[in-house]
Amino acid sequence: MAEDVEIRCVSKFNSIRFCSTERGNLALAEGTFQAGDDSGLFGLALAPKPDGEWLLKETRSTASIKDFVNTQEVLQVLVNRAGKLLEPVNIWPSESSNHEGALLSLNLKLAPPEVSHKVCISYRPNMLSLPTSNWEHLWTMIEGRVQADNYFTVQGFSKNDITMAIEELKLLFHSDWVRARYQATSNQNCIPKMAEDFPPDSEYWFPSYHFARTALGSMCIDPGWNYLVEIGLSIRELKNFDGLEKLKRQLMRSPGTQHHLCLAAELYRRGFLVALEPATGSGNYTNDLLAKINETEYHIEVKEFSSKNPGNQLRKEIRKKSEALPNTPAGPVIFHAVLLEDGVFNKGKEEQFFSEIDGLKDELPPKISAVVAGRRFVDSLGGHVKRDLKVCVLNPVALVPSQEQDLAKLFLQNYHEIEYPKFGIGSFVRTGIEPQKNENMQ
Repeated sequence: MAEDVEIRCVSKFNSIRFCSTERGNLALAEGTFQAGDDSGLFGLALAPKPDGEWLLKETRSTASIKDFVNTQEVLQVLVNRAGKLLEPVNIWPSESSNHEGALLSLNLKLAPPEVSHKVCISYRPNMLSLPTSNWEHLWTMIEGRVQADNYFTVQGFSKNDITMAIEELKLLFHSDWVRARYQATSNQNCIPKMAEDFPPDSEYWFPSYHFARTALGSMCIDPGWNYLVEIGLSIRELKNFDGLEKLKRQLMRSPGTQHHLCLAAELYRRGFLVALEPATGSGNYTNDLLAKINETEYHIEVKEFSSKNPGNQLRKEIRKKSEALPNTPAGPVIFHAVLLEDGVFNKGKEEQFFSEIDGLKDELPPKISAVVAGRRFVDSLGGHVKRDLKVCVLNPVALVPSQEQDLAKLFLQNYHEIEYPKFGIGSFVRTGIEPQKNENMQ
């Protein structure tokens, strides 16, 4: 009589990508499987179910492991493990406060139907265990998420908005650019994995971190994507303006340029924008934006500062700009300043920054007409980045005075109300890589 032999099986998922097919939206999970001395590759095609589970639609495997993989017991284990990788953590505000924050609730898998529209953060932490490093496929993977991953969305924007934005973003931040940013922060000489951490205080954390986490399948809903969609749509809106290409090149070298770009698009939508990068009249120097209101053309400098000594940084920029202007500027020169957005966590520094600007009145050189400062943020309703005006300082000795009512109209806040919490570019939740383990099936 033959003796039963126990065969040790080991499985490991290597990647999960998303695609839209005639059979609907699918998650394609691929991995390696070893059964005793036999090993090979396997793949699962999974469809999302209304209850948050995943339905197996199709399997494939190399011949050497086919008889092992295609048993009901093994398939169920593999589907369960894939489902665990695809399980999101959802966070939504349950009760707003009067201090620009809110109590937050969270759950796994599916948010309750009555609050699903309020989910402001959703991410799949277990996807970070996948060893994906196919940087050349970064944008194909992101586009697959937009088309076929029911869990990926950008609050307040339609799928068409997201698709149009991505058409611009992928041309600007190509996969080699994102990989190079990750390589620059990596301590290893080998190609970095998409799941590697990217320190948020490093330059280019935004948008590199967001692109890599999205391609991997981890980031599902994040306020950072509201900023990214805003960038992509702004580029489309400004495509007929001279100076856009220069602005796009600056954006790749300096993430802070996104404020410049998005403010230009908003002024264009409101009918005020005249030109990008207009000449100052002094050599080859240019201003950032030219806007016209009530027959007056305002030359606008747009500055975004980190929370490290922003007041001193602004003073230096003002002096530098004044030296580059002609003896008599062609029109009022306005500085528009914001802090690099970190949401409510930097509220104290933000208020200090506004206070410092308020005290600049007697320091402004005559060539600078005014300094205005405000906030940029995304609230729980999502949609376009919200912007407002908190401080307006007119220069009493300006060579070309500005009108306060003009500035109030140019920089009028673009929202009616805020639904807290509000967020800056920084993701509310950052996740790291869990120790990678092989999965055994005895």
